[in-house]
Amino acid sequence: MFSQFKARRGKVSWLATAVTAAVVGTAGVVGTVSVQSPASKSIPTGLSRQTLQSSSIDTVFDSSQEEIRLPSPAPAAAPKKKMASDHEPAGGSAIRMSISDMEKAFAVEANEATGGETPSSSKDFTVGPPSESSNAEYSQVEVYFATDRDQIDPTSWTLWLRILFPACLGGFICLTMLVGLAQAKEKWLWGLGLSLGLILTALFSHHALIYGQQANRMAQSHSAVFGTRRYEPLVEYPLHLGVGYVTIPKNHVKGKIEAPELMRFEFREDPTKHVVLQQVEVRDEIAFFDSLKTDVQKGASLSTFVFIHGFNVQFAEALSRTAQIKKDLQFDGPAILYSWPSHGDLLAYSKDGDNASWTIAHLERFLKDVKQRTGAKDLHVIAHSMGNRALVGALERLQSNKEIEQPILSQLVMAAPDVDAAEFQDRYSKAVDACSKRTTLYTSSTDRALLASFRIHGYPRLGLSTGTPMRFEGVDTIEVSPIDPSLLGHSYYGSHPLLIRDLQAIIELDEPPTLRKWLIPFTDSPTKLAWRFSPKVTAEESLKR
Repeated sequence: MFSQFKARRGKVSWLATAVTAAVVGTAGVVGTVSVQSPASKSIPTGLSRQTLQSSSIDTVFDSSQEEIRLPSPAPAAAPKKKMASDHEPAGGSAIRMSISDMEKAFAVEANEATGGETPSSSKDFTVGPPSESSNAEYSQVEVYFATDRDQIDPTSWTLWLRILFPACLGGFICLTMLVGLAQAKEKWLWGLGLSLGLILTALFSHHALIYGQQANRMAQSHSAVFGTRRYEPLVEYPLHLGVGYVTIPKNHVKGKIEAPELMRFEFREDPTKHVVLQQVEVRDEIAFFDSLKTDVQKGASLSTFVFIHGFNVQFAEALSRTAQIKKDLQFDGPAILYSWPSHGDLLAYSKDGDNASWTIAHLERFLKDVKQRTGAKDLHVIAHSMGNRALVGALERLQSNKEIEQPILSQLVMAAPDVDAAEFQDRYSKAVDACSKRTTLYTSSTDRALLASFRIHGYPRLGLSTGTPMRFEGVDTIEVSPIDPSLLGHSYYGSHPLLIRDLQAIIELDEPPTLRKWLIPFTDSPTKLAWRFSPKVTAEESLKR
């Protein structure tokens, strides 16, 4: 009798321990994200523009460049001597702005941390070019955005439920495994399940912790947060317009979006180590395009680029990716993100497809407005995956608009497009050719995401090459399989240094494939419409990495 009671008491102890661990773990996640992190302090919104310092691809690919840094009121060092090949942005006057009392206090702390001094004015301070002697450990990149996502409250319970649910699910799995382990005879099996549950819980909790901090930072800085539902105004401009501010660490590696890693025991975003979205502010239509026009006119090239993300991407992720592309390309004009309402969920593929079609009219109007209202000499577009569905639909409509002077785009880059290949050939190819001066299509035979899309739709995708790449008149097709060792093989456009180098040659220098020494034509392509990366250059690049 006593032994049975002891055994039952042991099982109850196991159960009590499991419940306690789950409660404490969940409370730890909630408690951690409820505290304002240092990164949540607002960043001053005035920025200087980096200059394009190259006339050849070798210099463009050099990592040395002027960076956009947090402003410091300390006297600037003497400007460095310009080389003959340097391009300097038009203008040069400092940007003057006003900040709230809370933002001013945060700016003071940021300046003290970087060796600066408190601004003398109680309301305004002047932002100019970064000092050569500045030792800031991160730079700030300004990204304009247009989105037809609905704006949400960063403190809403639905957002926090979405953030915390995976961690709670992992905790429930661990609890179930613990109860089973206490009662099962084959304890090794339940022990294995418990181990897997603990790993999942750790991953989910780390994810919830980082995203919770980001949501808390947005709430603290009164930033805009955008969800997954459609924005459908009755009279207003059909898009939310604004600017996001992303910090990039000084030791940033090209092609990488540095983020906290569980294996390194990193549980908080650190601007000196990670790419961090600091603030998002919404602007009205007139203020947005006036500011964008001013920034376009400051650039030496009078150009801007629009990045259109693909399937399973949330707004904050897309902003960080756009900032990383601008930084890695050393682009001297403003960068713009066009974000359509992707659900950021692998199980929402069909919904994302519907939203990519729904956003076509909005994208058409936005591209037209950017071209006509900013005075940009060159408008470039980089579209990825499902974002290309919205793009080709918008270009089809723009081609039929006789009031728009064509081509409206200078460089069009279609990376891993999740578009029906036959439909592109029969319906969209002429519009794409008419609307852009040069079109580059990146394809891969190892793109597993597009392989899955192929199985779902039953027909070949434009970005998936099977043996020999597809060829279209007026389109430069580039096969990227030799240089993409990633698991999915789908996000190579912004994550591989050699691809970034190719993008630089396209956007900054307008070089055709014949002048890009790392490309060689396919032997069965007499018209030289299909190219691939040279094995020799690929090997050299792998050694550099």
